[in-house]
Amino acid sequence: MNHINTSGEPLFLFKENRFILDPEVIPPHFGSLLLADHVSHYIDKGNLVLDLGTGTGFLGIIAAKKARRVIATDISYQSAICTRKNAVLNKVDKKIMVFVGDMFSGLKQSIFDLIIGNVPMMPIPPGMFLDDPLSTARNGGIDGRFFMDKMILKGSYYLKPRAKLLFQQFDFLDIKKTIKMMERSGFITEIIDEKVQDLSQPGVERLEYLKKLSSDSLIHEKTDIPRCKRYVILGIKKNEA
Repeated sequence: MNHINTSGEPLFLFKENRFILDPEVIPPHFGSLLLADHVSHYIDKGNLVLDLGTGTGFLGIIAAKKARRVIATDISYQSAICTRKNAVLNKVDKKIMVFVGDMFSGLKQSIFDLIIGNVPMMPIPPGMFLDDPLSTARNGGIDGRFFMDKMILKGSYYLKPRAKLLFQQFDFLDIKKTIKMMERSGFITEIIDEKVQDLSQPGVERLEYLKKLSSDSLIHEKTDIPRCKRYVILGIKKNEA
């Protein structure tokens, strides 16, 4: 739910939390809210959490209410500024460190108890030109999997044994490929939730391209408003041999 605060900035309200919105930062969306329903269940009081692609800081701040410490990363300076504002607003600024960088860059390995991955994953057709910050922040590459695959393949190096990777993905990004990649990367994997949504405007604009990427998606149903499914995926890092 959106409101305006006393300084005139738009606010997004989620339970007892408030988030300042920035026109150059993607606001919490369907996938963020879906992950938010699960984040706290996988955090203990002493945990160190990594929030990849933090955006407004939405998931990292929810995690910080329970975790010992959260490190939030985003490649956007504007996102980092927005996250710091929201950490102060929600009184968790002492528990969150915000870094501007490309996902794992500059981080030490094998230290986290949980990685939350809400990374860009909207497929971009070849030759499509994007020049605004919001479209760029959604850009998951030509198949939508560029950042998600990187998160899976590198994620286990930044997790302790039995630590967790939690993220969500569209059904047209090939959930079977994701599960196989997770298993090869040393995770015990489970789909812990799934929800159907109307396809967002960026998805509607490239619907025919999305259909070419996958035959196993709700976007192929004949409906007035195209729909897709979001999966919430939990990976538990196997004990090292």
